[in-house]
Amino acid sequence: MLVNLRTGSRFGKYTIKGLINEGGCSTVYRAQHPSIGENVALKVIDTFRGPSILQDFLTTEKNVLLAVGRSEKKGLFPELFEACRYEGKQFLSMEYIDGVRLVSCLVSLQALKQAFPLYKTILITLSISKGLSVLHQAGYVYSDMSPHNIMLENFSVRLLDFGACQKIGKYGKNFSRPSYRSPEEISRDQTLQPSSDIFILTVILWEIINAKPLFRCSFEKATLERILYGPVSELKDNFFKRFPGLSDLKGKERKKARRRARRLRKRLNAFIKKGLEKDQADRFQTTEEFDKALRLCLLPAVQLAPYECEENGLHGVRFPMTQEEAGTGGFDFGKIDPEKIYVF
Repeated sequence: MLVNLRTGSRFGKYTIKGLINEGGCSTVYRAQHPSIGENVALKVIDTFRGPSILQDFLTTEKNVLLAVGRSEKKGLFPELFEACRYEGKQFLSMEYIDGVRLVSCLVSLQALKQAFPLYKTILITLSISKGLSVLHQAGYVYSDMSPHNIMLENFSVRLLDFGACQKIGKYGKNFSRPSYRSPEEISRDQTLQPSSDIFILTVILWEIINAKPLFRCSFEKATLERILYGPVSELKDNFFKRFPGLSDLKGKERKKARRRARRLRKRLNAFIKKGLEKDQADRFQTTEEFDKALRLCLLPAVQLAPYECEENGLHGVRFPMTQEEAGTGGFDFGKIDPEKIYVF
């Protein structure tokens, strides 16, 4: 049941500053607390009139945030200040995150017929994967991951809304958006595993690259059937244009760069195909396996834009690059360890 609190009104010790979001399960407000500070997010449900499942959502979110709060990567999640009841309303007081939801970025880019630079795409994807790793180690599957629940603060990733999280090994309950469900969540013929989240993460990677939805159709039934049985469109972009500076190359160096760009596309297509396998057993099984394979995909990108970190010898992709950086410059790519490929 949605809760209506007026701006300027008091809610216990909190002063309501404005509405952040109204969802199907709760209402979220920006509020001020005398000791916590001005910017906190209050997620509120009416426990007197709301169905018990809404209370379950809030309890699950509290438990998840408490579990991940003990991780060294807890910065990917909002900090939980308190979980209480007040006048028949159950609420969570959390860190207020002042960012932009990934879905808003993708809608804007689609309208402009543009896409994220490749290095930002990889940064976002690897950051989400780190958050999933924390959830999985705590024994949870996200189960409600989508661009709507991913916030960007200057391209730093923050994950939101954990009320639909489920314990690993449980059957899916279809709480998530239809376009962001794994095949086993739809069919309920297999339990949810970390690979279920990895399927959705691969969907999001595809959508960031293409700046458009992968599975969404006009009707929910068609969307679900497309997830279960439909093919996945391969990436058409040759990525050549995504590397500033390559257009200045001439002759053999230009041809060499184009070949590497095509190799990058081929590797990413193979990577996405594995991440979106309909059968759980054929996908990446852990986020660590996912990350390592994605870094290996980046090898042609490193060859396109080599950069060696002077401090620790790690290899990375740096953008934008100069014309000089587009050449190999004697860089020994044959000795690059995929696990030591990072994006700067």
